[in-house]
Amino acid sequence: MKLGDLVTDLYGAFVAWGSLYGDTDDGEEQRMRQERVTDLLKELFTRYLPQSIWIEKTDRKKIECFIGKAEDLYGRFSKEIKEMGYPQVRSNIAYRVSKDLGPLRKEAEACLGAEMSGTHKDRRSGRLRAIREEAQEKE
Repeated sequence: MKLGDLVTDLYGAFVAWGSLYGDTDDGEEQRMRQERVTDLLKELFTRYLPQSIWIEKTDRKKIECFIGKAEDLYGRFSKEIKEMGYPQVRSNIAYRVSKDLGPLRKEAEACLGAEMSGTHKDRRSGRLRAIREEAQEKE
């Protein structure tokens, strides 16, 4: 799975987590959706790190901002659900995901779309050359 797809899937998992209805305070569905967010966060972070060297610095900052905000929201939502129960937090999840994570998702997807489509291919080649030259200087 490409990084851009992971960003999209993670955002969708947050939306799904905040979209449950009915008495789901201790429901299995709520836990499954929360676990889906957890799994996608881990996968995105794990896959992003080795590939980040090939991504331009300004684009990396945008992607890392998305990842950081997603981690922050996940922690907050988990804590609030534990303290107040899912039904009281559900609408807040939907609102905050849309408000806080939505714009960052669009920026991250745009960055990753350009990186993966080859738009920055020449920059990547230049980065590889610079990395090789730096390594040679250290030898």
